[in-house]
Amino acid sequence: MKIQGLMYSPIVKPQVFTSDVDKDIDKIREKRDSLKNSLSQNRDSQSSVKDRISSVESDISRQNSNINTEQSEISLEQEKLARSREKLQSDREKLERLQSRMSQLRAQYQNISTEVSKLNDVY
Repeated sequence: MKIQGLMYSPIVKPQVFTSDVDKDIDKIREKRDSLKNSLSQNRDSQSSVKDRISSVESDISRQNSNINTEQSEISLEQEKLARSREKLQSDREKLERLQSRMSQLRAQYQNISTEVSKLNDVY
């Protein structure tokens, strides 16, 4: 067969070579497809991990906020407790003074009663 003055002879590939090349190409394609699938799975996993990390960070932030709120409440309760203790101590001191005064008044009453009794005996 002549094409424009050149002799054309089709190159005939040996079947064994062609078959081996085709097998190699198929293996490379399979490997490429496997890598694409793996990459896609890794991207999906990465996205899932990012979502989980975001969720955990959100939970941590919420817990920190709750802790701060509870610490504020604890501080307020501690201040109330300190004021209550101070008031209780003040009330104890007042009670001691009143008890002392009551004791003095009883002694005075006893003295007056004794004096009245003596006066009644005289008359």
